[in-house]
Amino acid sequence: MTPSLISMLPLLAAVLAPVAKAAEPCASSAPVVAAERDMQTHLRQAKHFEKKGWLDDAVREIAMARSTTDGRRDPEVFARAAHLARSQDNIVGARCLASATLDLQASGTATEQARRLLAELDRSFGYVVIETSGDATSAAVQLGLPKVFGTAELKAYAERKAKELARRQALPIEIALPAGAYTVSNQSVTVLSGQSQSLTLHPRNTRSPLAAPIARVRGGAAFHPEQAHPTARVLGVADLSITWPIWRENASAVHLGPRFGGLAPAGELGLPAGGDIGLQASAYWFIDRGLDLHVDASVGWASLSGIGWRCPLDGTACTSGDPPAAPTDTLFVRDQGLQLRGTAGLDIRGLGKAEGLGVGVDVGVSRTAGTLSPSTGATDTLAWTLADPTWAVVTVSPGISVSLRR
Repeated sequence: MTPSLISMLPLLAAVLAPVAKAAEPCASSAPVVAAERDMQTHLRQAKHFEKKGWLDDAVREIAMARSTTDGRRDPEVFARAAHLARSQDNIVGARCLASATLDLQASGTATEQARRLLAELDRSFGYVVIETSGDATSAAVQLGLPKVFGTAELKAYAERKAKELARRQALPIEIALPAGAYTVSNQSVTVLSGQSQSLTLHPRNTRSPLAAPIARVRGGAAFHPEQAHPTARVLGVADLSITWPIWRENASAVHLGPRFGGLAPAGELGLPAGGDIGLQASAYWFIDRGLDLHVDASVGWASLSGIGWRCPLDGTACTSGDPPAAPTDTLFVRDQGLQLRGTAGLDIRGLGKAEGLGVGVDVGVSRTAGTLSPSTGATDTLAWTLADPTWAVVTVSPGISVSLRR
């Protein structure tokens, strides 16, 4: 072998490695795991774990047995892997593994078991490859089930599959379904036993909720930890934001849009009331099992009004007693200034069949830069107000969010 050819061996190995991995039988529907021991040891462990009822461990052991040189040629390994895949509702993997057993062209008990399993699967199930004509790489698939199934077992399987598909899945995906008429994300498909077909979803049915404008409505309470007067520490708040995606990936996005806030009357003295309007930027992360995490930052113009009091000019005390007595003299006060606000929240998305609907809670901190002043030309010293906007305010706001999908 020439030196130049020897120097090319690492490059050839790097090029051929992905090809060898892709050629692994059923690697996509039933992945292999790198072996830790010899094939027979992994096969014995798989049987032992299956007998104990530890199916996850049994599947892992048989996957390691399949990755060995001997395992790739052993019909018993593939037949056992097919049986375990069937036990875990991996019908597509079980069918592939049973077919791979027959491809070994061997005879014996394992081959006959694989042949019977393959016939049983093709009597009960049809196969659908779900893809999209859009640019989405994943989708939450809404599966509408037939009213009648051949057996209670097949009905239970279909119900489990519907719950599984409701979580966002990588596309394209091949699924096995009992024969019958289904709706897949509002598109009709008839599944025939033993037959395979493709279903192309419309792009609007595969878009992530994060890829569409999102409206969030929140209502809760604002806490003023720095406010001295007890009646002013908790106030009702509400806010509405409508943001549009300006950048997105499969499971994350950045949105930008307007935000409107309101401050509800609270306390024995009636007012204050106020609000703010500004611009909000939101970062979203779509977490498995329908959870959205978002972090918001907003800047806006805030206005606050309320009732305070001025101390008497004769030098007497402004207030006395515990709790403090009513003001000796009141006036209407107001404040306007720049508000900075940061929020973090979590939404549970995908309630029922509405993937775009979310319910969750936000926790935020805001600070308004401004100076309280009387609405009249009073010269008396202002003692306090029901809500001092110059202090940081903590808000806790449960509410809903809606992805405005078209």
